[in-house]
Amino acid sequence: MAGNSVNSIGDLIEISYRTANVAVRRLEDDGVLQEVTGQSRNRVFRAREVFEMIQKPVDDLRYW
Repeated sequence: MAGNSVNSIGDLIEISYRTANVAVRRLEDDGVLQEVTGQSRNRVFRAREVFEMIQKPVDDLRYW
């Protein structure tokens, strides 16, 4: 399962855990991110649409 935790997201973009957690919650509420562990701690998030896109064969991708 590929994805990122709130801690790893905060570390990646150099923001505090609290700020990262707020941003992740907003993105989850907007349907951009999906929590994939089902846990309340050590949660891992992924961008479902991105994963779906990269798993498709190149010929199946639509370009705008």
